[in-house]
Amino acid sequence: MKTNIHIFHHALTEAMLQASLPDILAQVPDYMHDRASRYKSKRSAFNYLQGRSLMSQGLQHLGKQTDLSQMSYLPNGKPILTDIAFNISHSQRLAVCALSSIGEIGIDVECKKQLHLPHLKQNFTESEWEAIQTDPSYPDLFYKLWCRKESIIKASGKTLAELHKLHLDPLISHVQFDAQDWHLTDLSFTEDCYGALCTKHPVDSIEYISCNMDWI
Repeated sequence: MKTNIHIFHHALTEAMLQASLPDILAQVPDYMHDRASRYKSKRSAFNYLQGRSLMSQGLQHLGKQTDLSQMSYLPNGKPILTDIAFNISHSQRLAVCALSSIGEIGIDVECKKQLHLPHLKQNFTESEWEAIQTDPSYPDLFYKLWCRKESIIKASGKTLAELHKLHLDPLISHVQFDAQDWHLTDLSFTEDCYGALCTKHPVDSIEYISCNMDWI
């Protein structure tokens, strides 16, 4: 069994970031207001709104119900829908939403930024950490492993506290975690943004769809 993946993506521009959050909230459904208002930074609020808008556009694209106020949540806070698997990730200005035709899914994107490696060491195994430090194309391997690990955590419904339990070979696209088999696909958006996809079934096809934000 294979799955078809649709990835909807959008990057905020500098002009968009200058928009007023109250003005933006006046253009989106009421159920988004409270959650968006909890974020400490305007960019984080915009990232949340980006993700929800991408999901709504993705569901509409696939002919699914787009009323996101009816979402349920797992104990770890992960939102779920009854008829399709999805996952959202964002990094800096980029937001992505992946939808799967069948089976659980996790996606992670990371855009390059200044790294303070000692704070991140605890998330990797000893051999992974050694490979990261000796990587001739540093920091490529760090981002590749991080994105893969986080996509697995998100697909499996676990928490980031369990990142260190994963030992990954960057050349292998299949892994066992939490007594389940998972399939990994590396993604590319821009030269400075990395990504990874984790799916319950092998990926048959990936469609990338660039979206607009009609609330900006």
